[in-house]
Amino acid sequence: MQKYDIGTVFEVTMLNAETGAAIDISAVTTKQIIFGSPGGTVKTRLGTFSTTGTDGKLKYQVIANDIDEAGDWTYQGKVVWASGESFHSPKKQFKVLSNIESPSSSASPSASPSEVV
Repeated sequence: MQKYDIGTVFEVTMLNAETGAAIDISAVTTKQIIFGSPGGTVKTRLGTFSTTGTDGKLKYQVIANDIDEAGDWTYQGKVVWASGESFHSPKKQFKVLSNIESPSSSASPSASPSEVV
């Protein structure tokens, strides 16, 4: 993945820590994908179900300026039920590579083909 890419899809699966089985998240009221940048910034984005939520899968497609630093990033999902009960997915890592930029150019986002991470 390159800095300022647009359209990359990040997907997480909410798992039962004891059994490793996917958790049915179809009834959650909050769906989030949380990104940790190399510089320490935390970006929380609204996720959507990959299918119906019964498979525990949650996804987010990045938009302009979401991925604005080169380096090692982390991400994880978070869901919350109406009762207040919440779960986090295991953290995952991905690397973002820098682009060729001239000193006078502004760091403007550019589109890239969709990919699933």
